[in-house]
Amino acid sequence: MFAKRGYCLSQYIGVKVMYNVRVMSPWLCMLCTMYSENTHGDLIPRLNWPQAMVSFYTEHLAQPGQVLQIADDLPPLIGPKQRLRVLSLCDGVAATLVALQTLCVDMETYYACETDPAAIQVVQFQQPNCVTNIGSVYDLNKEKLKTLLPLHLVVCNLPGEDCDVNHDPDTGGFNGGGVLACKLLLILKDITVLQGLQGEPLWLLTTPATLTTHITKQLTQLFQIGPSLWDAGWFSPLHCPVLVWGNLPNIHSSCQYADSSQESQTLDSCLVRSLNRTARVPKLRLCAVIKQGKQPVLENKSEATEEPVDDVGAVAADGIRSNMQSSSASFSYPVLMDNKPCGIWTIEIERAIGLPEHYTDISRLGSKERVCLLKQTPSVVLLTHLMQSLTQRFALKQE
Repeated sequence: MFAKRGYCLSQYIGVKVMYNVRVMSPWLCMLCTMYSENTHGDLIPRLNWPQAMVSFYTEHLAQPGQVLQIADDLPPLIGPKQRLRVLSLCDGVAATLVALQTLCVDMETYYACETDPAAIQVVQFQQPNCVTNIGSVYDLNKEKLKTLLPLHLVVCNLPGEDCDVNHDPDTGGFNGGGVLACKLLLILKDITVLQGLQGEPLWLLTTPATLTTHITKQLTQLFQIGPSLWDAGWFSPLHCPVLVWGNLPNIHSSCQYADSSQESQTLDSCLVRSLNRTARVPKLRLCAVIKQGKQPVLENKSEATEEPVDDVGAVAADGIRSNMQSSSASFSYPVLMDNKPCGIWTIEIERAIGLPEHYTDISRLGSKERVCLLKQTPSVVLLTHLMQSLTQRFALKQE
């Protein structure tokens, strides 16, 4: 039985196993748990399923006969190491800057394109005199780029809700995030021409892994380079799969990390343990971040409004929230506090992402406003790993 974009589990696991799945709280998918006939039915996970998942998202993107580029090593360094000059598009709360600071990269200039007043406030408070905001990315033309040169690194975190596979096709399409990707390509070409002999800058583009196949193929054709699937859960307590394009080295080495999530930190490492808070699931999913603050934590679990468990299936986005709510039969909070169900706290979300504690706790920003910022923030831990090669090319602060 085919239901829009997914197959019903009942056709593969049988009525008895389906009943067991419904009464589980929390329920973890068949790939996240050891095989058991009582919970998996006829669905037996492959031994190499993490690597197969990475290949599933990337291998089919090239046109017949087309050979896509693969990011290789950085060009040889000539002369002393330079201080890094960065342009960050859709910068949000400057997660890229935090990642570069974690790597101790010495930055000469960090330009940011951001228009959200709340995000700008957070950055101005937490990163004083470190960020130069240049307004909307759509106002960035060739004349303005001339005043920013030279640029060594261009980073873009693409908000892909309108291009999401679960988005309404009548309102979605290649707009919003898709147009922003085209703008990034134009900016890269302009910088390459304007910089002359210095050539193309290093660049990195991250998008949600839930992009439609059509949009993903279009982006692959635009950039003439294939994406690679990465998951912050391989290195941190937050499961957040993303597609990554760019010319940084090791972008396409994700397969070797795909089965390392069991060795990384778990959600327990982010919780306020002094208040007797324990995790009910090993990893935090983005859907739990999206839903944070939407209902109060109740003393009695039976009184809670039913919502989907935070660790069910793949990463959820705004576009599928209503579908998840309507189809869920039970809800389990991701945390226990004094042995009672409890939601995830904002400070714990910041820890899972890799931001400093209370990073968004400024001014009059409430919990919902802070979570709204955090759900759009890429994993600092993953960005740190992806940009590790910059430490070999650019000056470090301790030098």
